[in-house]
Amino acid sequence: LSNKLTNEAKVNFEIDKTLPKKPVILGVENGKTYAEGVVITVDEKQADTEYVATINGLPYELGTEYSELGKSELVVKGTRLSNGLSSETKRNFEIDTLPPKKPIVLGVENGEILAQPVYIDVKDRELGIEYDFYIDSEIYEEGSEYSENGIHQLYVEAIKLKNGLKSSETRTFEIDMLPPAVPVIVGVENGEKISKDPIINIENKEEGVEYTATINGKPYELGTIYKSKGANIIKVEALKTKNNLTSSSEKTFTKKSGKYLILKGGVNVYGKLKENVNHKRDSYDSGVLGTSINTSNKTSKTTKIMPIIGGELILPVSEKIGLGLGALYEPKVQPKKKSSSGNLIVGDDDYIKYYDNKNKELDLIPVYFTGRYNLNKDSDWKPYLGARLGYSFVGDYNYHNFEDSKGGLYYGLGTGLEYKNFQFELFYTVSKIEFEKKYNNAYGIIVDEVKDKSKVDFHRINLTIGYWLF
Repeated sequence: LSNKLTNEAKVNFEIDKTLPKKPVILGVENGKTYAEGVVITVDEKQADTEYVATINGLPYELGTEYSELGKSELVVKGTRLSNGLSSETKRNFEIDTLPPKKPIVLGVENGEILAQPVYIDVKDRELGIEYDFYIDSEIYEEGSEYSENGIHQLYVEAIKLKNGLKSSETRTFEIDMLPPAVPVIVGVENGEKISKDPIINIENKEEGVEYTATINGKPYELGTIYKSKGANIIKVEALKTKNNLTSSSEKTFTKKSGKYLILKGGVNVYGKLKENVNHKRDSYDSGVLGTSINTSNKTSKTTKIMPIIGGELILPVSEKIGLGLGALYEPKVQPKKKSSSGNLIVGDDDYIKYYDNKNKELDLIPVYFTGRYNLNKDSDWKPYLGARLGYSFVGDYNYHNFEDSKGGLYYGLGTGLEYKNFQFELFYTVSKIEFEKKYNNAYGIIVDEVKDKSKVDFHRINLTIGYWLF
């Protein structure tokens, strides 16, 4: 008999060709740019899988910060420990922590004041950079005209599109396209003729404006006394210092030597005024010798207006008082007077009519001294009081057929008003005129020389307009 012995071995094994899941990467996205360092991890890790990462071929420890600038390739590999099979995930990303360059603004400088519109843009634009413009928080389109007066704040922002980083520039500027106000010159009026020394200045001075003045092209200091005589042109220029814009004004005036000639014209007004008449006959005839009739206080029932012309030369002796000479020509002075009986007759009607209404007109030429008192010299309208005293000469006349006139006393009182070179006057004047006629009166065989005399007061109102020649 025989006995067989055997040995037996058992081996348990498994065939597993299952790959691990592709790693789910957290922290970076494919094709994205980051403005700061990144921390990369794997989500949904499998228990029997080992994960290894490289960036640009170099080992990277998952869960740590990576901040190398530039473009990078991340590879994360997951390997199953049970079968050694692996799978991987790749991500391409970029880290760019650099902001865009600060915008270089063109068109305005910080704190600048401009007197014209502005056109704002940036210099050396970068690719991949977006630029936004704001003026006073309102969107401004770069390169367009901006002309609103005032103080403004400009804000320019540069945005790097791939990482969202920003840089900016802020500037404050002012647009002032308004020139200074036109200077208002005071102290003289345009075209005025003056005798006093003027002090010329500016009424509407502004802060930040410089004023320069010239008279006849020579510098003049505003606010000082100007004494040169003759024709003058004052020019004042205003310069706004912050924008260099200017405005100007000018006036012409004549500085007189102190004497001035006034030519005047106007009218005489007669009516309801007194004509004091005194007639007297001297004769060898006892019946009429020394006959005298006074017909004073006769009044006119009508009004008559006649033209006059004349002039005055006046010398100011003080700020208030002026003295001078004057003369007037008053044609056909003929106040219509009538007594209650119609005619006033002395003696025989065949010899002389002392008061004949049909023969009463004459030309008077008063020559007189004049004085005036100025009431106000500080305004454009200058009122004054005046007086006249002189002698009235008689020109061509036909008064009751008298043959001779000696003229007589002339005087007047009135008031006036001056405006620039013009003068307006209202005067009440009186001329006391004497007339005389001689003729022979025959009574039988005796021939007497008869002398008739008449003294007449002519009252009238002068209304005149004058103009200063120099």
